[in-house]
Amino acid sequence: MYYQPTLPDGTPITLPWQLRSFFSNVLWPLQDNPTPKMKRIDNIFVGFTFFSFLLAVEAAIVFFINNLSDIFLSTEAFSNLVTYNDVILRLFNMAWQKNALKKLLKKFYAEIYVDEKENSEIHKKVQKIIGPINIYAWVYITSFLTFVIGPIIAAFLYNTRLLPHKLEFHFSLENPFVYAWIMAQLTYNGLCASLFVGGEICLLGNFVGYLCARFEMMQEELEEIDDFLISVNDSSKLAGKFLKIVDKCIARTNKLIEFAEEIQKVFSFQFFVMTAHSTLMLCVVIFQTSILDFGSAKFISYVLWMVAKVFELIILGGLGSRLITTTNNISSMFYHCNWEQIVFRSTNRKDNIILMKKINAAILIYHNQIKLNGFGFFSISLEQAASLIQGAGSYFTVLQTFS
Repeated sequence: MYYQPTLPDGTPITLPWQLRSFFSNVLWPLQDNPTPKMKRIDNIFVGFTFFSFLLAVEAAIVFFINNLSDIFLSTEAFSNLVTYNDVILRLFNMAWQKNALKKLLKKFYAEIYVDEKENSEIHKKVQKIIGPINIYAWVYITSFLTFVIGPIIAAFLYNTRLLPHKLEFHFSLENPFVYAWIMAQLTYNGLCASLFVGGEICLLGNFVGYLCARFEMMQEELEEIDDFLISVNDSSKLAGKFLKIVDKCIARTNKLIEFAEEIQKVFSFQFFVMTAHSTLMLCVVIFQTSILDFGSAKFISYVLWMVAKVFELIILGGLGSRLITTTNNISSMFYHCNWEQIVFRSTNRKDNIILMKKINAAILIYHNQIKLNGFGFFSISLEQAASLIQGAGSYFTVLQTFS
């Protein structure tokens, strides 16, 4: 039913567990030429998920409005609202862009991905770079579990009707079947959210990691090839042969830049929502952590939530900074390819002129860095992540004065 990525030779790709989790919240694209039945089933799951989140949002809004006079309860409810808003916008935007994501995945595995058979060293290097994402995903899942497990255990042992977070429904939860239904929906919401954010960052990590690896591989090849060409005996053909190599590198660079632009197009809304909500979310989570009893179950839950959010900003910022640094070296790659030695040894004046013009054009064209951003408002980098965390700390100080 769902799309299975393959290598150019048709070998199926073994997806990381974070990406396989996309299947659980129906964000992964459908297979090519899906049947009407597959589309209906997929739409039903998406609709059910949307309804489940809206039910919780409505209850969170009611609780927030009814407790505006209490800063402690209202900030806890506000943190839930910000989180729900963040997840709903990001989750359903990805559901809306399934076809665009499938095109991006096809291009990624056809042109960008470096298989272990192709270059095991580069493959392992990229896997080490995106390794921290595994830790981040587990921190988010653990945070979700700490919110859910407590109310479930209390319901079995003490017959209470606690919820994972502050919500107020228009109906009573005393009926055990109603309570079980609400808890099942809230657990489903939390599972969708925690698996989604881990899968999304994993997807971006693979895209950016292997894209940067392709740039680095091309730079190494260009540096090695010019040494080989310098040893060519026929000096009249030297510049012409090197010119062909440069043309291929320019064509490959254009393809890589085009892929980076497609990442930006698909994930621009995600970046915008993520960065726009991060400061507020961190602020209220830090505030909630500061007022809770040290070592309590809720204290641990909020600490894990805070760590996961900071981890998310750092990982995302690191990916953005890595792309900026790598693409910043593209013009230098052409400048430092020892083209001067080629021109010096070549006796073909015409080819020399064309080569110098080509190199000069490449240096000028690829001078600008590629920056991921949220609709042009927020750039994705470690500097931006640091400023968001700093902003959350400032807002927390202001919020504490009101308490």
